[in-house]
Amino acid sequence: MTALTIRTCPSTDQGVCLLDEMDSRLANGRTYLFGEQLTETDMRLFVTLVRFDAAYHGPRPVQV
Repeated sequence: MTALTIRTCPSTDQGVCLLDEMDSRLANGRTYLFGEQLTETDMRLFVTLVRFDAAYHGPRPVQV
């Protein structure tokens, strides 16, 4: 397992920066965040991303 490396971001954007980091990690052909098996972290990330998309890219988008 490897830890996520969070780049320096303003304190108000830490959550968005962390989501960007996880997105780029999965965009590199990885199926799961850590290792080769589904973990609780993967399931929690999925739920978070579904909620994030619904809130920020839904019928009334919120400006982030």
